[in-house]
Amino acid sequence: MKSYETMYREALGHNGELLRQLAGANVRIRELEAAAGKRLNDYCRLEQFTLDLQASAAQLRKQLADPTTREAAE
Repeated sequence: MKSYETMYREALGHNGELLRQLAGANVRIRELEAAAGKRLNDYCRLEQFTLDLQASAAQLRKQLADPTTREAAE
C-alpha cells in the first residue's frame, strides 16, 4: 500500500497537470474570443457597407427618375 505522502505527491502532480491543461484551455478560449470579435467587426463593417451601397443605389434611382436631373446628366 502506498503511503499517504506518496499519494499526496501524486495528487499534487495530477492537480498540477490539470492546472496546466486549464491554463492552455484558457489561452485557447481567449484566442477564439479574439477571432470571434474580429469576425463580428468584419461583419458589422460589411453590413454598414451594404447599407451605404443600398442608400446610394436608392439615391441614384431617385435622380434618374427626376427628369431635370436626367437632362443635366445627359
